[in-house]
Amino acid sequence: MRFWLDLGVDGFRLDAINACVCDAELRDNPPAGEPFDPGDSVDDVNPFAMQAHVYSQTRPEITTLLERIRALMDEYPETTTIGEVASDDSIATAAEYLRGRRLHMAYTFNLLRGEPTAARVRDVVGRMEAAIGDGWPCWSLSNHDVVRAATQWGGPEAPPAVAKVVNAMLLSLRGTICLYQGEELGLPEADVPYECLQDPAGRPFWPKYKGRDGCRTPMPWSSSDIFAKFSSAEPWLPIGDEHRRRAVDLQDAHPGSTLNATRRFLAWRKNHPALLGGRLTFVDAPEAVLAFTRASDAETMMCVFNPAGEDAVVPLPGGTSWTSLDGHGFRGGRVADGILSLPSVSAWFGSPDD
Repeated sequence: MRFWLDLGVDGFRLDAINACVCDAELRDNPPAGEPFDPGDSVDDVNPFAMQAHVYSQTRPEITTLLERIRALMDEYPETTTIGEVASDDSIATAAEYLRGRRLHMAYTFNLLRGEPTAARVRDVVGRMEAAIGDGWPCWSLSNHDVVRAATQWGGPEAPPAVAKVVNAMLLSLRGTICLYQGEELGLPEADVPYECLQDPAGRPFWPKYKGRDGCRTPMPWSSSDIFAKFSSAEPWLPIGDEHRRRAVDLQDAHPGSTLNATRRFLAWRKNHPALLGGRLTFVDAPEAVLAFTRASDAETMMCVFNPAGEDAVVPLPGGTSWTSLDGHGFRGGRVADGILSLPSVSAWFGSPDD
């Protein structure tokens, strides 16, 4: 690691960090607690899901290793570490790895998998915030292992508004954000034919699990180029028409595109200290709505997201009058008598009146 640090790298993403040490005696994992019952999930045919990972993951020696890594990283104070944690209790493991002089930040799969709802985001983020205290989380809604966020949240034909709202929701959480390539375009999960699959997990578990190739297809830079200007040679996975229609060159030319909406929101976010480092406090809201405040010494902001397909009414915190903020590019809601009326698939940001 020192070699790369001396070359000037900004830090390291530590893949599957809780699996970097195995049992010294190489003992076999015991069976999972529940008896095997074949069903419709890939977990029902994947041997990994049939084990309790007590010897192959999250060994106690890992914390000592992390402390050694952190001691080295502290010699390079402008660098950072991000740990990917996927254990049987990922939030508890992430909290342990963020404690003391270990990882700078960690992310888990809790937001990447599961039911795509505002209620789940609130549950996962709330549990993580409670577990890590002042620790610094890292959040993502998609990566190279899971179905793309636009498809998770809006289905295979998700309109652009879904990706815009989901991206803004992610970018408003406390912590460092990882925006997976293509999410700024609102790319849906690609339908990769069986004969084109490359992921080793895809073919043996077909058709219950098609592998991860649907989120790994090339970035479409050009709608007209034969290989979307990702490469001058044929790439390892095909580029479908549904991705060509969302190529960078097409979206770049339209102010209302998902790409430009994400750019605009990132630029707006950069000017608000509350979103960059402020505390996060959840606010009561209907189940389909995610609402929270972000507060720093410089400002307080209310963030409300309605990713669902129905309008919503949100009571704003009592005793405070709120003024809608603009400049972020979202169609907001209407505030009257302490009530926020929010249209479907929308986001609203407000500041308390002085």
